[in-house]
Amino acid sequence: MKILLSLWVGMVLLLSASSLAAPGQESGFVIDNSRPWIDIAYRKMGKRIPVFPTESEHGLWLALRNNCRYSIWVETLETLDEPNKNEGTLLVHDVVPVVTSIYSTPLPPGAPAAKILANAKLDKPPGYALPGDFAIGAEVKPGKELLFSVPLESVTRKWFIRIQVDFKIPGDRGVQPLVFVDFEFWQLPKDVQHLSDQMLDGTLP
Repeated sequence: MKILLSLWVGMVLLLSASSLAAPGQESGFVIDNSRPWIDIAYRKMGKRIPVFPTESEHGLWLALRNNCRYSIWVETLETLDEPNKNEGTLLVHDVVPVVTSIYSTPLPPGAPAAKILANAKLDKPPGYALPGDFAIGAEVKPGKELLFSVPLESVTRKWFIRIQVDFKIPGDRGVQPLVFVDFEFWQLPKDVQHLSDQMLDGTLP
């Protein structure tokens, strides 16, 4: 009985020590434990000067936020012949189709969202890519954020944006894994979601 009691007390102490140590270990890498270590946050919507002729004049301003204790890097389009005329920078990004999982609940045929998707008239935006292998990187220091803009049509019920982040921990640790950060339709405020839906079905002025 004493042996079992001793084992039980030892396990409780071990679990308690582990639970106390975990936040300390995490806080050594993450600045704010209540947030993802890298994410994209909505800032505003407004009129935007098109970067390419096919873009609308409606834009989203977003912020790439670095919540870890090491710098991160992203590729920018600041090498264009034409200087950026919009607030913030222009980040290289992909526009990725939304893929419905087999585990997702299908939308009822009469649901507003289903009608919007069925009546979508917008072509898939191309995103921003750099010509060839030439790239200029922008550093986002720990605890800082980088403001950038994209056309409103890049974030809809059909597509979201994806940004590749170069993340390296100091020291010889071999090849670092690629990191991708997404920003999706559901992250927009409700009023902006409504405008995005209008853009998708071709009714936004």
